[in-house]
Amino acid sequence: MLLDKDVDMMTLNANFLTLQCCMQEVMCVEGDNCYKIPHMKKAKLAAVGMLSEVICVDRDLFDDGCPLLSATDIDKKIDELALEVAQAMDMSEFSSQMEKLSVDGELEDDIDLDLALLMGIKHLL
Repeated sequence: MLLDKDVDMMTLNANFLTLQCCMQEVMCVEGDNCYKIPHMKKAKLAAVGMLSEVICVDRDLFDDGCPLLSATDIDKKIDELALEVAQAMDMSEFSSQMEKLSVDGELEDDIDLDLALLMGIKHLL
């Protein structure tokens, strides 16, 4: 179990500042993910005691970002993400099963059946 004393507060602050920068950049590109994380020189700022705990966001950017956020159907996004994760897990399982198949010319007789079962097309055989 990770205790508070095990976590470096400077690391947590740096991570949170990066997250804030990412959120700001996402607002700049209207919710897209085609942005670069800006380099803040956090280590240098921390060394001279000038590292902020929060990122200031331009008021106009904030005002433009709020309607975008409120127009987003969060439940729909969560459902889409859940489906994407489920499909990725299925593909991972499929890939793992494919790796187990022998392809060196010494295939077992029931390999076609195994492959059909994997692909969910047993009824076609």
